[in-house]
Amino acid sequence: MGSFIYRLLLLKEFENRLSFSSIFSWMIAYTALSSLIWFIIGSFACVLDKETRLVLGNFLSGSLPNPIIHTPVNIDNYVIALYWVDCSMFRTTFEKGRWEVIGYITAVLSLFFVDYCVMVYCTVHIIKLFDTHNSMSKFTMQLQRKLLRSLIGQMIFPLFTIYNAAFVSMALPIIGSYAFPIVAVFMPNLCELNALADGTVLMVTVTQYRRDIIEILE
Repeated sequence: MGSFIYRLLLLKEFENRLSFSSIFSWMIAYTALSSLIWFIIGSFACVLDKETRLVLGNFLSGSLPNPIIHTPVNIDNYVIALYWVDCSMFRTTFEKGRWEVIGYITAVLSLFFVDYCVMVYCTVHIIKLFDTHNSMSKFTMQLQRKLLRSLIGQMIFPLFTIYNAAFVSMALPIIGSYAFPIVAVFMPNLCELNALADGTVLMVTVTQYRRDIIEILE
């Protein structure tokens, strides 16, 4: 998101020679805030408590077949989000929502949504500036277009890799939909692909990067 904002401001303030360092501190602060939110959720909200331990009893004891082995010893290494628990009252069984946990996870998902809204907004306005900008040289304009295509690729690929995995793992159980084998086996592989896809997009979209790599190899 910070890269999109920087690219937009660079085009708007091209005559003033906007430097990356002018918004670098803002990007670091926002990244730190996002990390802090994740840390609070993982360390204090989504942890192994009494209700979670009751639900995960068979899972941790090994009596429930699953492709990945989990034990009470390593369970603290995971973010555990239990959204619903069975309750009984007046001989009636119903599901009680753990609204604090649901609220925390919803906040994280909302952060994803806000980030992507900002990126889409910046993309639309950058494209408009390309059509109206007349102070850039032809070469600089071509480079800016390639860098925009690279950013768009780096925005789209994570949707199908790491963010898709996060959404399936974190959001679908809220509405009662959950497919354990897919989450436990397939999704981690998508997360691993994200790092490869991120660098590949950059190499494919920007010619100068490919030339530099070839020169280094030669």
